Amino acid sequence: MGNENRNDITLPRNIRQIGAFDGKYRVYIEDFVYTYVHRFIHQRRHSETVLAAVLLGRSVSDGDREYIFISGAQKVDFGSADEMPGFSEPKQPAGAADELRGDREFAQERGAEKRQAEFWDRVYQRIKQSFDEVDVLGWYFNLDGSCLAISPQVQQFFESTFRKGSRFLYLEDCLEQEDAFFVQEQHKLQRLSGYAVYYERNPQMQQFMIEEKERLTPKPLREDIQQRDDVVQNYRAIMSKLNEKPPKRKLQPALYLAGAAVMVIATATAVM
Repeated sequence: MGNENRNDITLPRNIRQIGAFDGKYRVYIEDFVYTYVHRFIHQRRHSETVLAAVLLGRSVSDGDREYIFISGAQKVDFGSADEMPGFSEPKQPAGAADELRGDREFAQERGAEKRQAEFWDRVYQRIKQSFDEVDVLGWYFNLDGSCLAISPQVQQFFESTFRKGSRFLYLEDCLEQEDAFFVQEQHKLQRLSGYAVYYERNPQMQQFMIEEKERLTPKPLREDIQQRDDVVQNYRAIMSKLNEKPPKRKLQPALYLAGAAVMVIATATAVM
């Protein structure tokens, strides 16, 4: 959708203000998105991974003021910081041979470009599966222990992905229980004073979270289902056997004659 220029902007009515708005930027994050990045993806976090999500929505300009509406988010898996596009190995010191350093840097640049293209292909493919009419606005990162300080690696990531829409960073430090928005301006991420959580109908994000929960919930294996069905059938067979009424037993002829003889003797004795 891009950055729109409009004078008839409809702002959300039901909001929760966190901090104060800056003079230029008004950041609004929808409640489902807020819940998704703060709780949903934390519950499925793997150790030694960077917890990150791409932020989706639209940006609208009104004169010197810009309104950012974040209506979607998708978790992006980074095994480590080294896998994030734009993160590269440090350059060799000046003492290294120039021709070797040039070949190495050229190979690194080509490899970084390839990794970044593959990375964005995966990101865009996932976005198209669940969201319509949204743009990439920025990223959410949880970096525990960072105290919301921008590291050189995070700054490098935003500079390398700026052309893809990485303008806003939503940074969280769970250890310090802090979070804040940053905007990329003049090649630097600058912290904003505050933002607002807004509450509106958001069926796309709601449906996405439902599908993600179903997809990530472990399903029983086919063998387990078959074993469980066999146990149930055996249990029902046993209970059915126990509930059967015992059949009436017929007296054998010899036992019948013996019983009749006893009755005759008892009768004769009684008469005497």
